[in-house]
Amino acid sequence: MPAARRANWPWVSIAVTTSCVMLAAMPESLIEPLSGNRHAILHGELWRLWSAHLTHFSPRHALIDSAALLVNGTMAESIFGSHRVAQFVLIGAPLISSGIVLVSPDLLDYRGASAIAIMLATMVGLSLWQSRPSTRLTLSILAACLFAKIGFDAIGLSLTLTDLPNQVHVAWQAHLLAIAIGAGWYFLQKPGAMEITAPV
Repeated sequence: MPAARRANWPWVSIAVTTSCVMLAAMPESLIEPLSGNRHAILHGELWRLWSAHLTHFSPRHALIDSAALLVNGTMAESIFGSHRVAQFVLIGAPLISSGIVLVSPDLLDYRGASAIAIMLATMVGLSLWQSRPSTRLTLSILAACLFAKIGFDAIGLSLTLTDLPNQVHVAWQAHLLAIAIGAGWYFLQKPGAMEITAPV
């Protein structure tokens, strides 16, 4: 596969983050039909497998997730190209949502773009690990911090800057699924054929 060209404009990341922010300003009556409601998905409302990642529990939740997605998505588009990142998101989003439905029966309503951001961050990290050995120490520290956060979330000691409602907990399962799917995507793309285009 030829090396991806540097993205001139990260249109995928901008489109997704803009959708997140715009939806956050909408009333709950418009957000709920798009959220990752487990019962609704099992009753055939399959669009929620995608749209759940655009919905959030509060404007602050949306802004923090959107910022993370914009940063990681922009880097991913510069490495893999916007069209390929669009494919990653369109296929990865329902895979994450479906995985949550399968492995987390107690998780009744999933919302948030953080899993998509983590999926893309995983791909970016693996690409940098291979192409730029000088970044490996930094990448190792970042990965350790991410896994530590997931561990704290899993045992109920969530470390988050978002103002989630009291009854809402961080879906750490989605973050683990995102790492697995991002790594799978990366290795399926034959990473030896990829290279990062140096900034001009």
